[in-house]
Amino acid sequence: MVATLVETIGLGLAASIAKSTAKVWLQLPVSGAAESMIDICSKRFDDFLTRRAATQMLEGIVDEVALGLSAAIEQEYSGLSDESRKSVIKTIEETLEEVDLSKQVLACDLEAFRLESALKPTLMARMRLEDDASRAFAEFLLRESCEYVITIVPKLPNYVAAATKEQLKRSSIILSEIRDALSQLGTHREQQGEDTHFVLRYQRLVAQKLNRVELFGVKITGSGTREYDLSSAYVPLVATVLGSDAPVPVVSVLSGSLRTLIQGEAGSGKTTLLQWIAVKAAQRGLPAALEDWRDAVPFYIRLRPRFRSHGAGRRLRFG
Repeated sequence: MVATLVETIGLGLAASIAKSTAKVWLQLPVSGAAESMIDICSKRFDDFLTRRAATQMLEGIVDEVALGLSAAIEQEYSGLSDESRKSVIKTIEETLEEVDLSKQVLACDLEAFRLESALKPTLMARMRLEDDASRAFAEFLLRESCEYVITIVPKLPNYVAAATKEQLKRSSIILSEIRDALSQLGTHREQQGEDTHFVLRYQRLVAQKLNRVELFGVKITGSGTREYDLSSAYVPLVATVLGSDAPVPVVSVLSGSLRTLIQGEAGSGKTTLLQWIAVKAAQRGLPAALEDWRDAVPFYIRLRPRFRSHGAGRRLRFG
């Protein structure tokens, strides 16, 4: 089977995104020259097996990103000429190679929209002579590229940790986590219209910020910290409804309510439940019992900081 032009140029940009992600992961400075995955990995991994495992993992990331990018390019800007699309993608690749992403990602606190804002001046300087359609396509691809980098980086193991060699040998686990995370980007894109990019970006930000949970004393292969995906670690809860002692699944209680007050002892899972609802709503992945909520846009408001700032005993007003 012969690859289409869209697939070919998508693969090229995917490789640039994966290389940029690798440099952030391995904390490498801008080199100023084109480098292969092997070249990049050779700078941090001395032994052959670890270097090969890291390279294979990054090549797997290229494939996953290319699948999503090719669909996005075909879906969003199919009206642009092939030459225009190739020119824009080359400009994005050059922009990613030019900037020091390691510093930028750190400064942006792993927020894709802030990374995009930091890179946009460099991109637009290169797009000065392009038409409006090409510039819009460039902004779209920059946004997608930043989303991919920010989504992938936290999934990679700490390369300086002693256990990294063993983790890389089981890179299929890491790739599976990355594949699941990237699939959410594609799901969002497919379910949004052309004029709702703000909602799309907001939903992605909610999912990125809240889809984290700390499991003390637990170490999962593929992560360098104690933070893990809430979607994977969440355990469905049961609750009792006021006036009844019979425990029922929480989603069953929520399904018939527009407004619900959740009460429970400290550590019973109230905050985690609300976080899970917000993440699943942002990902358009709520269970069937909450079908009526699937088009809702979540607003997750932490009351404790606001309560402290207003002082104990004072009533907070919203709206």
